[in-house]
Amino acid sequence: MSSSRIPDWYRLKSQKHPSSSSYIGSNNNNTTTAFALALVSVAVSYAAYEFHRSVQDYGWEGTVRYVWEGDPYEPKLRECVTILEESEYNLNAFLINDRLCGLEESLNIATSLSSSTKSSTTATTTTTTTDTTTSSVKRTLADLSYSLDKIAARVDGIVLSSSSTSHYLTQQIKKRKKVCSKSIVILMERCDALLASFQVLKEKPRR
Repeated sequence: MSSSRIPDWYRLKSQKHPSSSSYIGSNNNNTTTAFALALVSVAVSYAAYEFHRSVQDYGWEGTVRYVWEGDPYEPKLRECVTILEESEYNLNAFLINDRLCGLEESLNIATSLSSSTKSSTTATTTTTTTDTTTSSVKRTLADLSYSLDKIAARVDGIVLSSSSTSHYLTQQIKKRKKVCSKSIVILMERCDALLASFQVLKEKPRR
């Protein structure tokens, strides 16, 4: 028997107990595979979540259009949505609600001062101040009313066709238009109420 020949008992032992390098390599492969599967699982879960949310927001037709065309709205509906978005933005950008709140606070202060007036001198001063305030308020309210009228005209000009293929999105836009219109009406009513209140306050000391 040649001295270089590996004994059978040693060869069998090596087969039963692989080297540490082989074991480490196999373990690394398993770790990589598990990590890849985890990434795929996360990606699939996220895609499913986004798809479900898209269906809730745009319906099936809108979701399919969003996937293939990048926009859930057909051109006519996109135009309507753009008008609504611009109108909602303008309501916030013009700070209409904040300015009305400021005027309402000024009205409360002016009403309080008018009610507490006793002497004729103080009454004359209050009347002059009220006249100045009322003129300023009228200009402010006129500006706000003009802005609201412009926004309302754009919103009212939105006409949704019943022949649209995206029934779900059409209904969503109708609801959004209704909410926006209601907000504008409420702001207009506040403008009218403020103007009437300041006018009454202006006339009150002269009675």
